[in-house]
Amino acid sequence: MPRIGVLASSITLLAAVALIRLQGSGRSSYSSAEFHYTLEVPSRWNIDINGPIPVLFNFKRSEGGPQGLFPDHGAEISLIPLAGVQVVVSAGTMDEWIGKNLGSDHSAVSIKRLPAGRTDESTPRDVVEVEADFQRAPEEDLQHETNYYFALRGALFRLRMLYWKDDSRAAGHRLACLSVLHSIHAAK
Repeated sequence: MPRIGVLASSITLLAAVALIRLQGSGRSSYSSAEFHYTLEVPSRWNIDINGPIPVLFNFKRSEGGPQGLFPDHGAEISLIPLAGVQVVVSAGTMDEWIGKNLGSDHSAVSIKRLPAGRTDESTPRDVVEVEADFQRAPEEDLQHETNYYFALRGALFRLRMLYWKDDSRAAGHRLACLSVLHSIHAAK
């Protein structure tokens, strides 16, 4: 039985957004002209676009349900630009944004600043990994959330992955999320 997730239920395609199938690779590339970045969608993952937020998911749409339901083995990854949600979030710095997103419904929180890797300014900088468990409602099982907050040419972003805490495929979900993080580049 599917459980509640965060998968966007409606798709809004903007003229400024392009989704292109890369020839022979089994991967898709997503570009946002509004927020000036590109990313690669992992093989066997799908993508929906809801306003400024691309949502990647690793299950068949028919396995999910209405209103953001996703199956036990499912995971979803969203790339959220702070500028796209700032009216709701009302944060000005990365630390404020992290604090507001954790709120009171998260437990087992881990926050790590990752060492600087690549020096290319067109890739994510000042990456902060935030992991936490949370329960949306008392009748639901625990979900696990992995976030990578980062700056990209001065703009702040949050790469967020959700899956069920007891999911035996968690390691594979994490690898997919890291591959998305490492694929992100500022658009030219």
